[in-house]
Amino acid sequence: MLTTKMPRRMRAYAALAEEKYKKPVYPVLINILEPSTPTEIVNCYESEFLNLRAYQDYRVINLWEIEAQTVFQQPLPSLLPFVPILKGGGEEATVRQALQLLREDEQLLELENLLAFFATFVLKTEIVQQIMRWDMAVLQQSPWYQQILQEGVVFNN
Repeated sequence: MLTTKMPRRMRAYAALAEEKYKKPVYPVLINILEPSTPTEIVNCYESEFLNLRAYQDYRVINLWEIEAQTVFQQPLPSLLPFVPILKGGGEEATVRQALQLLREDEQLLELENLLAFFATFVLKTEIVQQIMRWDMAVLQQSPWYQQILQEGVVFNN
């Protein structure tokens, strides 16, 4: 989520993690979906008050800037569910390739619904239902769906 509060939150998260674990922290912000309007994405927090300065750098990774083929070439199995929203990942053949790799690893099978969810951002729901064992009933039971209903948000594909 891109907000003006994010830099302050990243500073707080880094400090809390460092305090809790007594280890150095490498803060990373991962943005999943590209904002619909042009938004400046900053990579640091800066504040000055009474000549005291606070500063926190953090790494920003925008998933929409990562080439989908990178996930297949590396391999990076934990990124397979995100393939549809990666750069060049919105093609049916690419989503099918990600699905095949997910299904080949029993530990990753549960991520198929997440892949289906992100695929609906770039493919028609009917196509997603054809290529996956994706059942709307499963989605309707999820907390995400219930929250969407409560907030009155409707996805149209």
